[in-house]
Amino acid sequence: MLFKKILVGVDGSRHAEKAAQYARGLARTQGAELVLLFCPGNVPGLIGGAAREQVVKALDEEGRRVVAGYKDLCAGTDVRYSVEVRLGDPAGAIVRYAGENGVDLIVMGSRGLSEIEGLLLGSVTHHVLHRCAVPVLIVR
Repeated sequence: MLFKKILVGVDGSRHAEKAAQYARGLARTQGAELVLLFCPGNVPGLIGGAAREQVVKALDEEGRRVVAGYKDLCAGTDVRYSVEVRLGDPAGAIVRYAGENGVDLIVMGSRGLSEIEGLLLGSVTHHVLHRCAVPVLIVR
């Protein structure tokens, strides 16, 4: 199977870094486009008005800061890549982006930043794996 567009969910964790490196190698051998997607989460519904705008701006800036570290991964290579920051539930945002943008493969780390959250609530990777229609590659 030839992949044309590979999506990597990134969060700044070492697991996401390994997944991004693996995805870069795949994209390079397949001639695929690589999309680096960071989802900082939801803005609580109780926050409104100017305060909500400030929170959204802060989350967007945080996302761009996190993703900037991954840009170096592709700089100087022949891999075509783009960077996306989307607010919302990370698993939902990844699944939605993949469905709306013709993603052929999702690559994710086996764990994210919070090992405890993964144990108690179920990891983002687990949710994507069970809710997505495209193949998901999990990197340890």
